[in-house]
Amino acid sequence: MLEVNNITFSYTKEPFINGLSFQIKAGELVSVLGANGSGKSTLLKLLSGAAKPQSGAVLYNGKDIHSMPQKERAREIACIYQSTSCAFPFTCYEVAEMGLYPHKPKPDNEDVEFIYEIMDKTDTLQFKDKLITELSGGEAGRVLLARALVQKPKLLLLDEAMSGFDISIRLKMITLLKQFIHDTGMSVIYIRHDIETAFRDSDRILAMKNGSLMYNDKPERLLTEQFFSDIFNVKTEIQNDRFSIINIK
Repeated sequence: MLEVNNITFSYTKEPFINGLSFQIKAGELVSVLGANGSGKSTLLKLLSGAAKPQSGAVLYNGKDIHSMPQKERAREIACIYQSTSCAFPFTCYEVAEMGLYPHKPKPDNEDVEFIYEIMDKTDTLQFKDKLITELSGGEAGRVLLARALVQKPKLLLLDEAMSGFDISIRLKMITLLKQFIHDTGMSVIYIRHDIETAFRDSDRILAMKNGSLMYNDKPERLLTEQFFSDIFNVKTEIQNDRFSIINIK
């Protein structure tokens, strides 16, 4: 579905993203891990088409993502960035309905039923008539997730999109995403700091350091002391497929 070919990107004269290459298959949940400043959020912008690499290419189903019209990209790819918010006083239903805009200007009865279904599954139906500006950060984040799912993307990009959720809600939303992946073949690329759940929930993990891709493998193969030392600069102890951080190196 997604092919990243030797991309580089810089904000200054010095390269920030250094020659990244990897592929994402349909129906995968891929977590992106790394310390702050490792390039994770910049990578997501490059994958979504919000930023353009200085060299290399991001191909979506064989097509350069920057050759795709914005509306065509929006029919295929949904993004929720860490800083995504909705500052205008739309109702939560109106925000969720915006996910349909890349496909059609106005919902029909079947679309309305689908929006209600998604809002129910994301625990946001209770807010449908409330202004999104009146909600807490975690509640508003769930409405934005509902909007993204209403969009029916083939690829969903999440940049710490659930960091403000209560733990029970976060686990429920992960379960919901995995159900969408199973039912529709949607792929999810999820930047997250919750390492334990990343190892538990992911089909594959991409681990970055200093703008480079250090690891790209299944979670069970990365559960090593060397991995945590390389990526997070910590000493760990691995026992029975679980890890505990002993100290900072």
